Amino acid sequence: MKRIINVYTISVVLLIISAIGICQNHKIESIHIDNNNGMSNSSVNVIFQDSQGIMWFGTWDGLNRYDGHKFEQYLSKTKESTTLPHPVIRDIQEEEDSLHLWITTDGGISRFNKANGESTRFLLDSPVQLHYGEKAFKCTIDRKGHIVANYNTGKIYLYSKASHSFMPLHVPYIPKGDIEFLSFDANNRLWVANNKQLTCYKLEGNSLKVIKTHTIPPHTISLLRGGKGHIFVQTKEKLLHINNQGELQNTQLNFNEKILCISKSQQTIYIGTDHGCYVLENGKRTSLLKGYAVFSIYKGTQNILWAGTDGKGIYQFFENSRFIHSPKLTNIESPIRAILQEDKTVWIGSKGNGLSRYQMVNEDSMVNTHNYDLGPGRSYNAVFSLCKGIDGKLFIGTDGNGLPFIENRKLQKMIFKNPKDEKAVYSVYSILQENDSTLYVGTSGNGLLKLTIKDNLVLRINKYGLSQGRNSLESNIVYSLVNDGRYLWIGTRGGGLSRLNKVNGKINTYRNNSHENNSPICDDIITLLKDHKGRLWIGTTQGLNYIEANNDHVVFKRLKPSVHLDNANIHGIEEDIFHNIWISTSNGIIHLNPETQNAINFYYRDGLQGNEFSDGASFSGLNKNRIFFGGTNGISIISPLQMEKDVFMPKLLLYQIYVDQEKKFFPGKDIVVDNKTHTIEISFSVLDYIDNDRCDLSYSLERDGWFQNKDISWTQVGESKKIILSKLFPGHYTLHVRQSNSTHIWANQTLDIPIQVTFPLWARWWTILLYAIVIFLIIRYIFHIKKVHMEIRHEAEMEHRKLQSREDIHQAKLRFFGNVARKFTNNMTQIYADISKLKISEEGKDSLKYVNRIDANIQQMNLQIRQLADIKKAETNDTEIITEEIDLMDSIKYAFDDFSTDINNKKLNLIIANRYNIANTITDKNLLTKALHNLLSYIIANTFNDSSVEVTHHWEEACWNITYTYNGISPTEKELNIIFNRYKALENFENKLSDGKNDNVISLTVCNDLLQRINGHLKIEKICETSTSCTLVIPKLKLSEKKKEEHLVTDSLTQIINHKDKTVLIIEKDETMQRLMTDTLQLQYNILHIDNEDDAQKMFEANTIDIIIYDPANNNYDFIDQLQTNKASKNIPLIFVSTESEKDTHVDIIQRGANAIIEKPFRTDYLKAITDRTLAEMQRMLEFSETSAAYIQKYDSKEFSENDKKFLQDAIDVLKAHYEDEDYSLDKLAKDLLVSRTQLYRKLKMLINTTPNDFITNYRMQQAEKMLKSSNQTISEIITKCGFRNRAFFYREFTRKHNCSPKDFRNKKEMTT
Repeated sequence: MKRIINVYTISVVLLIISAIGICQNHKIESIHIDNNNGMSNSSVNVIFQDSQGIMWFGTWDGLNRYDGHKFEQYLSKTKESTTLPHPVIRDIQEEEDSLHLWITTDGGISRFNKANGESTRFLLDSPVQLHYGEKAFKCTIDRKGHIVANYNTGKIYLYSKASHSFMPLHVPYIPKGDIEFLSFDANNRLWVANNKQLTCYKLEGNSLKVIKTHTIPPHTISLLRGGKGHIFVQTKEKLLHINNQGELQNTQLNFNEKILCISKSQQTIYIGTDHGCYVLENGKRTSLLKGYAVFSIYKGTQNILWAGTDGKGIYQFFENSRFIHSPKLTNIESPIRAILQEDKTVWIGSKGNGLSRYQMVNEDSMVNTHNYDLGPGRSYNAVFSLCKGIDGKLFIGTDGNGLPFIENRKLQKMIFKNPKDEKAVYSVYSILQENDSTLYVGTSGNGLLKLTIKDNLVLRINKYGLSQGRNSLESNIVYSLVNDGRYLWIGTRGGGLSRLNKVNGKINTYRNNSHENNSPICDDIITLLKDHKGRLWIGTTQGLNYIEANNDHVVFKRLKPSVHLDNANIHGIEEDIFHNIWISTSNGIIHLNPETQNAINFYYRDGLQGNEFSDGASFSGLNKNRIFFGGTNGISIISPLQMEKDVFMPKLLLYQIYVDQEKKFFPGKDIVVDNKTHTIEISFSVLDYIDNDRCDLSYSLERDGWFQNKDISWTQVGESKKIILSKLFPGHYTLHVRQSNSTHIWANQTLDIPIQVTFPLWARWWTILLYAIVIFLIIRYIFHIKKVHMEIRHEAEMEHRKLQSREDIHQAKLRFFGNVARKFTNNMTQIYADISKLKISEEGKDSLKYVNRIDANIQQMNLQIRQLADIKKAETNDTEIITEEIDLMDSIKYAFDDFSTDINNKKLNLIIANRYNIANTITDKNLLTKALHNLLSYIIANTFNDSSVEVTHHWEEACWNITYTYNGISPTEKELNIIFNRYKALENFENKLSDGKNDNVISLTVCNDLLQRINGHLKIEKICETSTSCTLVIPKLKLSEKKKEEHLVTDSLTQIINHKDKTVLIIEKDETMQRLMTDTLQLQYNILHIDNEDDAQKMFEANTIDIIIYDPANNNYDFIDQLQTNKASKNIPLIFVSTESEKDTHVDIIQRGANAIIEKPFRTDYLKAITDRTLAEMQRMLEFSETSAAYIQKYDSKEFSENDKKFLQDAIDVLKAHYEDEDYSLDKLAKDLLVSRTQLYRKLKMLINTTPNDFITNYRMQQAEKMLKSSNQTISEIITKCGFRNRAFFYREFTRKHNCSPKDFRNKKEMTT
């Protein structure tokens, strides 16, 4: 806020000095504030400073809050009950809680809340229609916090804090008439004036007790409160004061003017009248603000005297404590480039106005006494440096040639012994005199010059600059020089820092190295300073360095980053009387404590001539109690002594809070906002009423938590006194705020403001706790479930292991039984052979009966072995289930055929009900047949002789039920439990074998297992003791894909014709059997049949026969021999159909040359299976004959070693890759096999008894035979593809081998197929 600051004349100053008791060595300043500065009205009735230090001004139009920075107005609005009751403010007092003010207006009394600006109105017993009355309302507060109020002639009231209302006091005596005055004194006594009587009361509870009564003196003008419990009575003759005893005491201060306000501070009384302000002290009276009506007066903090006027606002009077002064310089308009002080004389050199001499009156006033022109025009009339010589000369560095100086206040020039040397001295930016004969001059363009002088004569010049040999500088621009004993420090522009050894002339130069922090920060050096400790301070265009006092080792040091001098352009460096370093820059001045490296920045707003200063324009004075800096707009003088005295630290208060631009009030200590808040704007009051604009604010926001950063990072706010926080995450924060005083010294204590950004509902602590509990319960439940599952899985695993162990034992037994059965059958085959021989040799002898007994036991053993084999087969599930459509009646009939002998022996009557009904189903025929066989093996074995077995079938619940009912031995209850448990069944079978008994029950178990494989099962029902029924439940399955394909083939005539690639010759005399076999095989094969053996030869000659099925009429075994000797039939496989079941007969038939034997009666599917298998074996043999292994074996049947086999195999593989090449010869074959021609010949001759050429020819011929059989290529194409170069050679060799031409060979094969 802009304020008007006036410096009073000497006479006024003397008055104020006596008034507020300030030292006479300082000036008094005043600040004027009024409606233009933000006050609601410029007529001020009352001034009050509350316990927090806030100033409150009661005017004729509202209440004003003032913190030195801005005003806040509180006006009266009739329709708003929370505002003041009337605009005219008469009195302001503070409640004991410091949170409320009591405002007395002409329209009522108001309890004012300082936090939210709201008022509570109290009208006491004023008339209902009219509450206004000039000075009608009165209110006073004692030091105990009792609040007493009155309205004119009404009662006296006491404020009840419990009920927040005024209660009338019991007053035993009160004179009649209006109450003119009501106030507590410093001793908590209540003084009431009315009807010319002044009564003193003591407050006791809800009553007032009269202590003393005074008659108001005649000619009394007014009764006045003088602040801090002082009460005054003004009469025409004198001014009375109520003392501690309650007596009216004469102040001995006669005052004729009517007093409007009065204030007493110690022994000084301040009085405001219609004609000004008066200060009364020790019988003396001085006047202030003459001609102004002063309505209020107040002595506040910072030793400020506040005076409120009628229509002229407020005046502040205070001691001038400024330490920065920028006096206005007359006759200088150019930038200041050089300064030097001699006692009260200040020499100032500028760039354009030459040299000026000023007489200093004080820091704010300098009088120009003389000006010196140093060259023609502004360009040459420039002064860049000043140096006070040893003999009193003032050397002047200019832009022109030569070296001028002032002696006895006259401008002169040095005389050069050699006139040419004068031209070497130009653009002098620094001068240093070491002694009466040596003068160092730094130039801008000619390096460093050492002048040897005597009086006003320059005897000679020594130059240090570029290209001066080993003792040269690295720049010819020298801006600063510092004497350091035997060394001279030289600051250059662009050439770094150099050190000249004045004894030997040696120069060391130190330049910036970007990789080393202990090098100069920059090579562009402007100014140098040596402080009291011998440290060398180096100011550059990029910041500040310093070197500790150590001549032997030069180490450049830098300031800590918080000083913020990096990249700063340094223009001047000076040391003050307290050894602080002052630095001028292009952006203000910095005060640096070299020990702590704490820095304070000062700017134009602090009183500087400007923010920009000039190179080298600085001076520290004789005793360093004044620091001079020159800049573009004049000079600034700094008084370190005054700065040290200014230790006032203003108070920091929280003022206002806006949340999302809406004003909020938080009665508690915490600022609490929700998580959707965008901005929090917090305003503060820094209670400096003199230099508030120079007081800064900084803050640090710290988020509360476990991990906190101890190093606080401060954010500078400046003079706005406002902090804006944007989009804070939910959580608890602490806002640390600190203020600086007008000298930019920061307060040690911070104002800490807790801020809470509430979490959204889903992120509140109790919801997080709830989440944690739920997650914990879920995890615990999961672990529980996992545990239960693990236990169940463990139990299941144990049960599985138990079952697996049982299954493993079961399977081991099955494997054992299977192996035993296989071994036993081998042994029994040998035993059969031996018994057959014994029967022949022992025929007719008595010992034959023993042989027959052995044969019977062998038969019994064979039965048991078959049972073992059946168990093994039933338990083996690795065979694929192939379903097909079958007739159940056929399966039932064929099953009985296997037991025809036993049925005949036991004379059983078989009854098959509904045998002609159609009972088709889809199932695995093989498994069903085995199941029927095992069931019948049990039934036939346990059926009584001469009894019957009845078979019925019916369809029920999508299954065929085949029931066998027999009369005989039924399964016991124990056996029924065993039948359907394969483990127990096997154990039972094992036990009976151990006892030497047969176990027929195992057949039922095997039957059930087989039925289960086709999704069926076995049911056993005991009808009575001698009657039992066994039912096979057989579901209808889906037709297998293989059978579907076969079915499709049989339904297509074309496919039937295309697949009849084999011819079967049936030799069968019986037409029925011939038709049966033809019907069985004709779908797949071409069938030829003859009635007798004599027609066979004709068939062989006319047709290509692939297989012969021979059913001899009279067991004609000799025909087999004929077939084997006949060239046309010896290679055709033979299936012999026999009625003999004797093994000896079967052996004879096989020895004669039959490939297979079918024993009558046989099943047609068995005939077909034998035919298919025999032809398949022949086909495999044919395919093998075309392999390389067969090719090898055809040469020699002897066994080869592994190496020989590999050699022949490699040779065949090579031929296979190259036989088409007609140029492929034995030489290439030898090369590919990595052997010599001779070695190849010997190897093939030894192994297969053929030459390499024959070996190649035979292989090519074999490939040609294959192509003639299987391809449609012409013979010429085949000859070419097989690598035969000579067509005649191929025909000759082929005819010699096959006794026919290639064409005939192909035709014969086509006819065959």
